[in-house]
Amino acid sequence: MDPKTRASADARFQKAQRPGGDKNSPFSHQDTEARAAAAKTADLRAQRLARDAEDGGAPAAKRAAPVRKAGVKKGIGSY
Repeated sequence: MDPKTRASADARFQKAQRPGGDKNSPFSHQDTEARAAAAKTADLRAQRLARDAEDGGAPAAKRAAPVRKAGVKKGIGSY
């Protein structure tokens, strides 16, 4: 391998190793979205815990199960 090619490959490798390094990688947008979702989840969890603490530690009431309408049951062969 000639020195120019090796230097270029080393530079790309070093760039990819840095935090937030390779912005053009095929998974960089997925990583960004995953971090945003995790941050949002953590924020919502903190808000819920704070709300529950204000209510005296009582957890929020569970939702009632949806009421199913009476009707014809679909089984095998029913379309």
